[in-house]
Amino acid sequence: MTVTGRGTHDGATSRSDSPSRALPAMRVVLVDDEPLALGDLRWLLTQTGEVEIVGEASSGEDALQVMGREPVVDCVFLDIQMSGIGGMELAELLAKFRRPPHIVFVTAHEEHALQAFEVNAVDYLTKPVDPVRLEAALARVRGRQPTAAAMADDSAPCARLRSRVGDVTHVIERDDVIYAEASGDYVRVHHDAGSHLVRETISTLETAWERHGFLRIHRSFLVRESAITQIRTVASGQAVVVAGVELPVSRRHRRALRDRLAPPSRQR
Repeated sequence: MTVTGRGTHDGATSRSDSPSRALPAMRVVLVDDEPLALGDLRWLLTQTGEVEIVGEASSGEDALQVMGREPVVDCVFLDIQMSGIGGMELAELLAKFRRPPHIVFVTAHEEHALQAFEVNAVDYLTKPVDPVRLEAALARVRGRQPTAAAMADDSAPCARLRSRVGDVTHVIERDDVIYAEASGDYVRVHHDAGSHLVRETISTLETAWERHGFLRIHRSFLVRESAITQIRTVASGQAVVVAGVELPVSRRHRRALRDRLAPPSRQR
């Protein structure tokens, strides 16, 4: 088994002295039980100058240990077929983290693309990895990351919501919200502990949360992308399942849903 952390492997960090890259290095973890494939991916990522490889693992179990040691991981490059905890199962576990990392699958098997969509993977790369496709995958991850200002500032707009019930004020963290439902001049936010009515409009939340993994699917609904477990065809057109609840997708938002969630076709 191989478990490595930050600074324990040669050449594993990005070219941090590159003057052309204004954005901070993307913190990534690599998971693959094939040493040669892991080495190839490490080399390709290093050449991009965009990443800091903060950990590597040769199994799902080892990957969880690495993730537990690292305070921030932006993305996990993940093989699918491994002994023990496989890539798909690991992706499902990582999705339950308070701040789940983005997932990019790297595999020799194209037939798992649909499953990758179901666990909300950002991209799906086939081995041997094409450097152009790798650059595209990094760009897609960058597009889903919150802005540096928002990450550095917990006072970002609507990062915390307040709901007053009688003499009690409930504080709801944005990162705990599963979906939000418009209710006139208010929004009912649904989270693991229940739901609360807050005095905000759903359009305000959409603008404030669009870079934090939320997607507008209907004039009345804003959902956390990672909470979507199914997309269904229904009599009215399309719906998604979030936390066991079926929510409608309006015609005007279907394309955005497809573009944000569907893994791209293999490009060469």
